[in-house]
Amino acid sequence: MTKMWKLALATFVAIALVAGFTGTSATAAPVRAAAGQSTERANECGQQQARVAQTQRNAKIKRAQLAKATKVVKQANKRLQKAKKSGQKALIKDAKKGVKRAKANKALKSKNLKKARNLVAVAAQQLRACQQAGGGGGTAGPLQPVCDAGLPQEVCDALDGLALPGGVVGASSPIQSLCDAGLPQAICDAATNLPLPGADSPIQALCDAGLPQGICDLAAGNVGLDTLPIPGGLPGIPGFPGVESVPGLDTILLLLSPLTSQVPLGTLCATVDIPVVCDLVG
Repeated sequence: MTKMWKLALATFVAIALVAGFTGTSATAAPVRAAAGQSTERANECGQQQARVAQTQRNAKIKRAQLAKATKVVKQANKRLQKAKKSGQKALIKDAKKGVKRAKANKALKSKNLKKARNLVAVAAQQLRACQQAGGGGGTAGPLQPVCDAGLPQEVCDALDGLALPGGVVGASSPIQSLCDAGLPQAICDAATNLPLPGADSPIQALCDAGLPQGICDLAAGNVGLDTLPIPGGLPGIPGFPGVESVPGLDTILLLLSPLTSQVPLGTLCATVDIPVVCDLVG
């Protein structure tokens, strides 16, 4: 079957689902707690303390940037009100564009602050774990060799800071195909903790720390126009080829939107196999 035929079949299935789909039933994966591993903490947790301080400084910078962006929005709104009083269409048009740009910038700064705060929480959790362990004993995290090879250290720190870094024992990973293609298995294992509908990806902390966001989207069973492509040749993971864009994906997602607005695509695919699209979410 050619790729074009698969895309056509996917579009047909999407139309049929929206027209006649009456409900889905997702099978809950069995949840068993994974046995935790203690992490070696050298120099009496000095490394963890340094990371907490670093993430806190970064969060402080992001808060200042958000405050500045908020101030710019207020100024832009004032200019708009002044332009409206003048009655000059050109001034009003330019002022509206200014408000739009200012709000978009504020939204970006707010998102950046959220990521920074998540990293602070991860670093603080690692420090507490080190202190509770007495500052020593154990082994490095399973992803650490990849960070030693070039992947940002923050990604490894984020993985180690997850409640269940090893994921759910016996559960299949929604992004296993990515690890089969070269992504470190530790990332796929952590993604086995499937989120509830509407919740963040179970590995979102890793993407906040520098992993491509598309990987976390797929782990959550979500596929959007911003998900693909996922770049290959990541630092420390030169063998990972990434994921290319799917021709016609925008049309297929538009047809499926009445359903995917209610449940994640991964849940839908657990009931009905949609060619090409369901391949993206395991």
